[in-house]
Amino acid sequence: MKRSFSLSQLLNSIHPRSAAKAGAKFLHWKQSLLVVVLLASLSGFSQNERQTTYLSITGGGLNIAEFDRRPYFGLELDVHVTERLSLQYRLLFGDGYFHMPLAPIGGAYGGLLIIGIGLETLEISTLEIGVLLGVLTALLPEGISYSFPVNEQWALAPYVHPLQFEVIASEGRDSFAGGSIGTRVHSYFFGGKMRLSPYVEYKMHYHNPIHNGVSVGVNLGIGIGDLADQLMR
Repeated sequence: MKRSFSLSQLLNSIHPRSAAKAGAKFLHWKQSLLVVVLLASLSGFSQNERQTTYLSITGGGLNIAEFDRRPYFGLELDVHVTERLSLQYRLLFGDGYFHMPLAPIGGAYGGLLIIGIGLETLEISTLEIGVLLGVLTALLPEGISYSFPVNEQWALAPYVHPLQFEVIASEGRDSFAGGSIGTRVHSYFFGGKMRLSPYVEYKMHYHNPIHNGVSVGVNLGIGIGDLADQLMR
């Protein structure tokens, strides 16, 4: 059976000398872009003291077509850009299972291709474009969520995650782009400094035929304040 181009093959294809030559410029652009992004977003983050960022421990179970059921655990970052709208990033692990946002994979692949062209032609502008593409794309979340407060202790938060990447160990193809749509119920305590968020979501892999299924779990999050404000101090 013909196998797909997996994540491990992608990483192994990166030429060490090319990566080393691009390293210095990558660090320079990374620092510059971080400052720009934080400055641009600071005003939006600081409009309301209730806007915050939650870092959560998450755990649950995955049941998706053509694969065995399996548990998972990991971390989630929920960054509010308004009082109700937030950007979400997840990093999950399990037995033969790995999940992360899709954007860094695409950004790294596209950026490395452009960097490779720049190294061959020795064009500095091409190198910079490749690094810039990789860094900017890596900042994209896997999805967004919008909270509907019920009262001071409860909120309903539907979400859409169209940019997911998953590796599921199997005899055939094992890496997939995918997405999900779901709902969380946030229960706040300790003055909103912590929250417990059970969730259920419908998942799919962008595959022909589509792999669909369900994921159910719970997040235990701690508010780490206004992330942009903390990083700028």
